[in-house]
Amino acid sequence: MTLHPTPYVMIGGANCVNYTGGASEAEARSIGQALLDDGYFDPDSRQSICIRREGDSLAVLFYFDTAAWDDPDHVAGFQQICTRLSLTACKGHPVDLRLCDCQGTAHKVLSSRTPLPEGKMVAIGNNETIYAANGATEEDARALGNALTEYGLLDGTSGGTFQVAKDGTGWVIRAMIRNGGWDDARLRAYYARLCRHLSAALWAGAPVELRLCDGRFADKAAVRSDGG
Repeated sequence: MTLHPTPYVMIGGANCVNYTGGASEAEARSIGQALLDDGYFDPDSRQSICIRREGDSLAVLFYFDTAAWDDPDHVAGFQQICTRLSLTACKGHPVDLRLCDCQGTAHKVLSSRTPLPEGKMVAIGNNETIYAANGATEEDARALGNALTEYGLLDGTSGGTFQVAKDGTGWVIRAMIRNGGWDDARLRAYYARLCRHLSAALWAGAPVELRLCDGRFADKAAVRSDGG
């Protein structure tokens, strides 16, 4: 979809960021580069988006010819993109992300003001994040990131979001997963194996609880390294 004649910049080949309504060329380039780093844009894609100023927020409009806004997994993924755009391209300033049809009608609006997990944010790869909370350190978060990468769960482009926290003599890890994944017995078994692996690999067998969360980081299910 091409959105001319508003001013625009080209990013990573044929990707286009239109800017209007008080948004600047510099903001368009920053948003475009962040989406390229995030993997949403790539050198072979031909995506077009638009940014504009709306009060104290930067609105970022994505356009679809199908009802992507009705897919909970897509919405959860775009919520993470929205948060990362605020934290990286916009240096913490608010972003509103609009999922639109090809006529520009917004069917879903996401905001970076949605509560984030508690703790210090640690970037792992280009678009993966681990929050260190409740006594866990940045070093703990990076060690967890390395372990998740070696396990194959993170690959630098997955968009994964986790939190690690201390809990008495043990640890609590929270993982944002696809909507409804917590009801999948095979996926729970995968995370149970991961939980036992992390307990042995990182914390000398200390108890670990791994909580499976939705796109708003609400706990939906949990597995433990002791099999409980």
